[in-house]
Amino acid sequence: MLPNELAGVLLRQVRFPRGGKMVLHNVRTFFFSLPLVALFAATANAGTTVSITVERIPSDTGVVRLMLCTRAGYKGEAPCAQATLKPQAGTAHHEFEAVEPGTYIVQAFHDENGNGKLDFKLYGAPKEAVGTSNNPPPRWRRPTFEEGAFAVADQPVEIVIRLRGGAR
Repeated sequence: MLPNELAGVLLRQVRFPRGGKMVLHNVRTFFFSLPLVALFAATANAGTTVSITVERIPSDTGVVRLMLCTRAGYKGEAPCAQATLKPQAGTAHHEFEAVEPGTYIVQAFHDENGNGKLDFKLYGAPKEAVGTSNNPPPRWRRPTFEEGAFAVADQPVEIVIRLRGGAR
């Protein structure tokens, strides 16, 4: 229930069983419930901002795709927050709002041909530039969750991802 709906419920007339009289308790109910309304309003906007800057984008063609995932999302067991950005002068920036506290990983890739997926070479290496939060060193596998994981608490978080690979 939203805070303004809660206030509307609290300010209604209440019927008491005393002879069927309608007793108006608006003022008293309002002042006793004001701390509750303030509490609900404060928790309605819970979460913080995760600000992502992607650097070393090989060209300004195509788009940059971001995924902000929990551990379950990284394993494919839950959805991830996604964003599509237009690169400008080799960089792109996005802010994920109202991110709940927890541990996350961000993956990014430059979808240069705009087909909506990461393209691979014959031997399995990505054709397009890729990056992960914490910028782990490149390996012949996808980074583990622990290599790219970062904590989100009540303070805003800033992440810089430097893409690697792709046509430069």
